[in-house]
Amino acid sequence: MKKKLILLTLVWAFLFQTIVSAATISQFKDVQSGAWYYGRVDFCIQRNLFGGISDTEFAPTMPMTRGMLVTVLGRYENVNTANYCGSSFNDVLNGSYYEKYIEWAKTNGIVNGRDDTYFAPDEQISRQDLCTIFVRYLEGKGYSLTERTNRFIDDSYIAAYAKNAVYKLANVGIVNGYEDGRFFGSNSASRAEVATMFYNLINWIEAKQQTETIKFYSGIPMQVPDYGAIYNSALLKTTSGEGYKDFFYNSPANFQVNVDNYANLLKNYGYVYSQYYTEYVSSVLGYTLLAFSQMDKFEVVTISLYQGFLWIGTFWETAPKTLIPMYVGLPFEVPNFGKIYNTNLISSSMLSSNNSASFIYEWPAESIIADYIMILESNGFHFDLETSEYFTKQSGNEIFYYKNSAGFYVAISSFKGNFWIGVYWQ
Repeated sequence: MKKKLILLTLVWAFLFQTIVSAATISQFKDVQSGAWYYGRVDFCIQRNLFGGISDTEFAPTMPMTRGMLVTVLGRYENVNTANYCGSSFNDVLNGSYYEKYIEWAKTNGIVNGRDDTYFAPDEQISRQDLCTIFVRYLEGKGYSLTERTNRFIDDSYIAAYAKNAVYKLANVGIVNGYEDGRFFGSNSASRAEVATMFYNLINWIEAKQQTETIKFYSGIPMQVPDYGAIYNSALLKTTSGEGYKDFFYNSPANFQVNVDNYANLLKNYGYVYSQYYTEYVSSVLGYTLLAFSQMDKFEVVTISLYQGFLWIGTFWETAPKTLIPMYVGLPFEVPNFGKIYNTNLISSSMLSSNNSASFIYEWPAESIIADYIMILESNGFHFDLETSEYFTKQSGNEIFYYKNSAGFYVAISSFKGNFWIGVYWQ
């Protein structure tokens, strides 16, 4: 067993060796510029948090181990390893690259072992365990975190010990679910995913450090960080009307960096990216933008380049339903999936005998499903875990139920390779 541990440590030490050496993303042939994680990996490489497994490979899909994760966190914290000698765990070998970082994390209450003597440094880190480590780290530094109220649709599969941490990080955008609304907490976290989570973590911390002196736009009935005050950019002009106000600045040379950082600030104040509002407002105005909205009310912030200017738009409305088409003929309002996403309707039916209606569409992109769930929640529906589990068991097909305060239900599921929406009322 000891020989096996030594061999594993040597292997991971070899794979992890580039953490201490300078690297650039261009040298890694397996990280393409169009990959979803490209910018996040580049961010971590530039900060020397970790590099590749060789001079030409980053291995974005390779699982991250517990020892690796703690080492990266320790390097971000700039831990003085000279202050930590020996190990509290029998399986953390003397002289291993992660030895002193694990001891730092154990001493500061950031990590626990599998038991009092066993840490499992070479075991793959799960997404939910990573969340518990991040939350202990943040709360140990004095940051206050609160849980997100809306749950992932696979909430019942997230370990009980990790749920609190998962939803605290999800609430501020440090971790996210997959496009279909699931979190997959027990899945191993890949190096690309960990790079993304560190990117979100560090940006959140840096944005949070700004919030003590943050300024907000005046003259609007919503709390929106003042882009000009944050980035020292002169406000060139404003336009306003019923339910909106726009702010225009010179387009910065580092546009994408500023947009990413500003988006993280928005997340601190409850805004989340909305594909629906992005597409809707883009189509109405005739040019591409990014839209972020509050979950429980219609307050939208948009970011775009407009005629050479950086444009921040703010929109508010007391009745958001005027912007969201609803199904006709139902006794309560349900967002019309087909009209919102221009998706082909295969069939529909309404049964007055059992107070139900159903709509079957061609299977859409997974990201659309996640966005539709957000729209349901913004219109007063909340995930009902007990009902979902009951009907999933009864039907043998995974079904997700959302319920509003009046007791009306909207269910979504797959049906013979298509997308099904069921509506039920009393």
